[in-house]
Amino acid sequence: MFGVYGACRRRVTESTGRSELKPSEIFACARRAGRRRAAVLTPVELVGQGTSTWATLAATLRAGGLPALYVGYGSALVRGVPGAAVVFAVYGSVEARLREDT
Repeated sequence: MFGVYGACRRRVTESTGRSELKPSEIFACARRAGRRRAAVLTPVELVGQGTSTWATLAATLRAGGLPALYVGYGSALVRGVPGAAVVFAVYGSVEARLREDT
């Protein structure tokens, strides 16, 4: 998640020429990181609920194909994106404050 946020942050700072992100840019990068996290972890969480990971994965793919791995993706977004926004807003504030102190 931090890797996606960092890459987004670099793109924004390079395109704007500023070293600091505006709050809206922090939230946009956090939103991107939250969506990526949900895209990766939704299938992991779904398959991890079974007793045998490989058996659960195989059964899920047989029953519904690749889309079946993303059952619950919407609720993962609702949970993950606002959480990522808060995490990175706090992270950006703390990072800026620490930079001021040095």
